[in-house]
Amino acid sequence: MYAWTDLPSLMACLDACLAAAVPNARYRAEIKLLSASRLAAVLVVNGHTLPEQNFAVMDRQLDRASIRRFAESLAATVAKAAHP
Repeated sequence: MYAWTDLPSLMACLDACLAAAVPNARYRAEIKLLSASRLAAVLVVNGHTLPEQNFAVMDRQLDRASIRRFAESLAATVAKAAHP
């Protein structure tokens, strides 16, 4: 595992995206930092575990914009699962 100094920013971004997309869903997210350019997440939405979500940038390290894209993608996944 790799350390990323802006983990609070990731979690704040994820919380904001999820709160906007699905304000009433119960969810839990376990985020794994796999490398300087890869993230993975396991989401549990309303008691149902979803398939692992993976995110990678190809030609650079993770930055705020890529973190935001991952958070938005997770929010869309949670919204879809919360409202089948």
